[in-house]
Amino acid sequence: MDEPAGAEGYRLSWTTEYRDLRDAFAWNLFRRWRLMRYLRIALFVLAALWLVSTVATGRFTLVGGIEFAVVVLLLAVAPDLATWTFWRANAPSLRRGSAGAVDGAGLTITNGGTSSRLTWSEIGRLEETRRVWLFRLARSKNLVMVPKRAVPGPEEEFAAYVGARLEAVDNGTRGGPGTR
Repeated sequence: MDEPAGAEGYRLSWTTEYRDLRDAFAWNLFRRWRLMRYLRIALFVLAALWLVSTVATGRFTLVGGIEFAVVVLLLAVAPDLATWTFWRANAPSLRRGSAGAVDGAGLTITNGGTSSRLTWSEIGRLEETRRVWLFRLARSKNLVMVPKRAVPGPEEEFAAYVGARLEAVDNGTRGGPGTR
C-alpha cells in the first residue's frame, strides 16, 4: 500500500474480495429499504410462533406451512443472493487490481484499463461499513465502493479528509439549494 499524500490526498490500491462486496450490498440494501430488516425480524418471529402453535396443537397444514417457509427463506437470503449473483457476473473484473486516488479534485478509480473520475460536487456523502468506504453519488442512488484496507493510514484521518472536502463543496459550489 502506498503512503498518504498528506494534504494532497491519498493513493489507493486494492483487489475486491467477496466479503467487501457482501458488506457493501448488505449496507446498501438495508439502507435503501429500512423496513426490510424489521420485516425479516417479524417474519422470523411469525415463523417461530407458527411452528410452536403447530407443534402444540398437533395440526400441521403442509401447503400453508411450505409457502410460508419459502417466503421467510427468500427474504432471509435476499441480500446474499443479490451479492452472489453480482459477484458471479463481475468476478473477473472485480478481482483485477484496482487503483485510485482521493485528492483535492475528487475520486479517481482505475480498473482494467478504464478510469473514472468523480469530482467532489458529484459525491453526495461518505458512508462507512465494517469493511468498506461507500462514496454515495449526489444525484443518484449509485455508490462507489473502496475497501478500507486500500486506504493507508488511520481511518479517522481519511474520513476527516473526505468530510472536509464534501463540506467545502456543500458550503458553496454543489449547485445551489435542493441539489442534495
